[in-house]
Amino acid sequence: MTHLRFFAQRIVKKRELEQEDNGGFLLAGVRESCQKELKCAQQIKKYREKNFSYVISDNELVYLAVHIHRVVSR
Repeated sequence: MTHLRFFAQRIVKKRELEQEDNGGFLLAGVRESCQKELKCAQQIKKYREKNFSYVISDNELVYLAVHIHRVVSR
C-alpha cells in the first residue's frame, strides 16, 4: 500500500521514479510469473502517458504489476 501511495504522489507531483539498474531483471521475472497483471500495468502506463504526459519507468511498471497481482490474488 505504501508504494501505491508514493506512486500516486509522484503522478500528482509529476515526478518520475529514479531508474535503477535492476529494472530489466525484475521486469523479465514479472513477465514470466505475472503476465495478466503486467498487461494491466502496461495499459495503465499507456493511458497515463497518453492522457497525462507522465512516463512510467520499467521499475514503476514492475512494482505496479506486483501490486496488482497481490490485489487480485486475495
